[in-house]
Amino acid sequence: MGTIYKEVVGEKNQKLSKIIISVILTAAGVDLVFLIGDFVKGNFQVIGYALVALAFLSTIYFYRKSKVRYKYLIIDDEVIIEKLIRNKRSVELNFKAKNITNIERINNKLADLNASKKPRFFTDNKNNPIYECKVLKNNKVYSFYFQPSEELIKRINIIRSCRGAA
Repeated sequence: MGTIYKEVVGEKNQKLSKIIISVILTAAGVDLVFLIGDFVKGNFQVIGYALVALAFLSTIYFYRKSKVRYKYLIIDDEVIIEKLIRNKRSVELNFKAKNITNIERINNKLADLNASKKPRFFTDNKNNPIYECKVLKNNKVYSFYFQPSEELIKRINIIRSCRGAA
């Protein structure tokens, strides 16, 4: 068939993440300066040091979260999902599009999805709806969540419909 299609899902505009990281680091830096001054004077404030540590940990969390993206590829009838972190790529999942048993749009309640044990291959990007996909692989049905565009869903459904014609 010769089909090649790709799309990347993730934060294209990372301004909010950069602002949050800058505010947290500035507050932690100011707090650290005051804590060092108090420590030199002989005052030791455990809460202040805990807040600085919490600020740095939350900065690391927001930084890592802002760098994760997913690439969805269709090559012939193979669907490949890759995780992209900065310049590193790792294949998270690959399967034949013809082996998809069900693909359906679900509501976007992230709290419900977080409680689920199913793999998630999307960021918290609100641009596209979230889908649950069920794939038959090695005589087992695997289920996962992802966030493709309407174009990707259309292309997958075209490949799936060719299954009956083959």
